[in-house]
Amino acid sequence: MRWFVFIGVCLCLSVAAGYAEETMYIHDSISHELGLREEPDSSKKVIEIIEAGPVEVLKKEDKWSYIRLSTGKEGWVLSRYIRSKKPMSVELKEMKENRKKYEKFSEQTAALNEEIKRLKAENEKLASESVEKLKKIRELSSSQANMEKELAEAQKVKPPEPASPPLKNEVKNEDPNKPKADLIEIFKNLEMNDMIKGALIGVGILLVGYLMGTISRGSKRRLSYF
Repeated sequence: MRWFVFIGVCLCLSVAAGYAEETMYIHDSISHELGLREEPDSSKKVIEIIEAGPVEVLKKEDKWSYIRLSTGKEGWVLSRYIRSKKPMSVELKEMKENRKKYEKFSEQTAALNEEIKRLKAENEKLASESVEKLKKIRELSSSQANMEKELAEAQKVKPPEPASPPLKNEVKNEDPNKPKADLIEIFKNLEMNDMIKGALIGVGILLVGYLMGTISRGSKRRLSYF
């Protein structure tokens, strides 16, 4: 039983290998138009005219090969026009395409180099600005330290002594109108003193007159005795 299974697998693999896709090339040495036909017969209908280039060989029968074009169409073509080696026209075409790719790659590389230079310049500028900012930060830190030191020294200074209280006998002019009231009171006192002085002078004059009258009457009486 195992041998039958093994033989069946081998047959399947061989059939699959017969129908495996193989990339080959239509040779560019043909001197006439090569047609892709519906059946492996030169008298059958031509589906499409084939140019030199790569094709996929799906299977082979006698002098004919069943192929698939790059456009996706499939048909039969004579096997003698198919080669495993790339034709010159295909190589030239690929070289042109590769050159275009290389030129495009060179342009992209040049653009990348310019971008690298720009980024490098920006990086250097940022580095320079960072150094300047670091210097400013250090200067500000130093200024702040000096200010804090000066503030601490200022806080250590002894505060001024409070003003001495006024003397007990010192008169405080708390009321601005008080000096004027004091002057009025002084004037009133002076006027009263003048009145008292006048009265005293009047009393003194009366007393002097009374005494003089008494003395004169005494003298007259004495004279009368003689």
